[in-house]
Amino acid sequence: MTRLPRRTRLHALVAGLLAAGTLLAACGDRSPQAGPSESSSPTATAEPEEQLPDTWPLTGLPNPDRKFPQRPVLVVKFDNTGASRPQVGVDRGDIVVEELVEGGMTRLAVFFYSDLPQRIGPVRSLRATDISFVKPTGGTLVASGAAAPTFRRLKAAQVDYHADPDNERSPKLGFVREPGRQQPYNLFAVMPRVLKYVPTEKAEIPQPYFEFGESQEYAAGRKVRELMVVT
Repeated sequence: MTRLPRRTRLHALVAGLLAAGTLLAACGDRSPQAGPSESSSPTATAEPEEQLPDTWPLTGLPNPDRKFPQRPVLVVKFDNTGASRPQVGVDRGDIVVEELVEGGMTRLAVFFYSDLPQRIGPVRSLRATDISFVKPTGGTLVASGAAAPTFRRLKAAQVDYHADPDNERSPKLGFVREPGRQQPYNLFAVMPRVLKYVPTEKAEIPQPYFEFGESQEYAAGRKVRELMVVT
């Protein structure tokens, strides 16, 4: 028996393994026991449609029809001094936030989603502090205007707003002056006109602003229909 050199034996061994692998692969292709190819897959089942909530996200009140407006939450800035009264539309908001501003005065930020009046006001200016409470809703601020630094901070925070930047374009932007009221407490927003400037295509149902529920802890409480605050 002739003994092959070591290098020749190694080459022969590699060639034999390659040949055996090719033969096995060819046999596997013809075998009826071969499993399905990677390209084949079972028919995908349709995912169930997302169930819409049956309550309004800002109030927790029932919404049995599960119909929601195709627009973002609109947060309108109201004046909150005696000169602005009577205010129009505050009672139809979902949430009312009292916001401290300069001089110890306050403004109101009223959230409108489940209901939207035709006319709202008196509308006043924006503040940088608006960012903290409007951003969780993904909503749009509606106001008379703002100082330049405030506009810059709103843009940096990526908060949408609709306001007159120079107090000269109000009529074109959906704002009107109410006769019989003193300026600047006479600026009102006509909401159907304002909505023309508000992005609505990608509006989504906002997340609940508060945690709602029915707690037995307050089951013995007395229900009230109205609340009066004296300042």
